[in-house]
Amino acid sequence: MGRLDNLTEAVDAEAPLNPDRVLIDHTFDGEFAMAEMSPEDSAQYLCGQERGQVSDTSYHGVLFRFKRRDGGALGLLWAREGGAWKRVSYQVFEM
Repeated sequence: MGRLDNLTEAVDAEAPLNPDRVLIDHTFDGEFAMAEMSPEDSAQYLCGQERGQVSDTSYHGVLFRFKRRDGGALGLLWAREGGAWKRVSYQVFEM
């Protein structure tokens, strides 16, 4: 992609795969879409030990597309545990 000065030059928000998902308004909503995800919806993206923790954790999904002709979409799953956010999963989507 070459040298970029900011996130806006690199990515665009992508609509969620589930059209019923309610998006969260945030400062960078042009760069990535963000939505709260239920523990059940999040479980499909978790593996190993993380799967057993779904009921005690808050999850948010983030989805964006790279600004390239062949750029795919990337989904990130964030979890809030003990007041701190951490990325727990990612997935490349062919859209």
